[in-house]
Amino acid sequence: MGRLILVAALGGLLLLPASASASKGYAGCVAESRGCQHRFVGGDLPVLKFMDRRHAGTAYRVCVRDPVHRVCARRTTGKAGRWHAGGTWNIGAVGNHIARWYVNGKQVARWKFRVVPEGD
Repeated sequence: MGRLILVAALGGLLLLPASASASKGYAGCVAESRGCQHRFVGGDLPVLKFMDRRHAGTAYRVCVRDPVHRVCARRTTGKAGRWHAGGTWNIGAVGNHIARWYVNGKQVARWKFRVVPEGD
């Protein structure tokens, strides 16, 4: 098992993989009108959001893998510390999805989400 880093957070301890410390300047999530979510309904049009907390104009690549295929796109952030809407994800399959963001070829953020059929 890799190294772990202990981080004090809100009075408790949190174990993080050592690689997580390198990406703490970045954040990524999948959002809809209710904000960042881990569950969407078929027909939703979630937005792939990314933030570089330190720098403006960061070039990045975002990829989403669903149960059927993988799609990637290249984007560039705006102002530092602000969410950048890197595009929408046109849901094509129900099931588990994973969005990953890369800067200079290195994964810096990941967001898991599930898509359920309408009516569930």
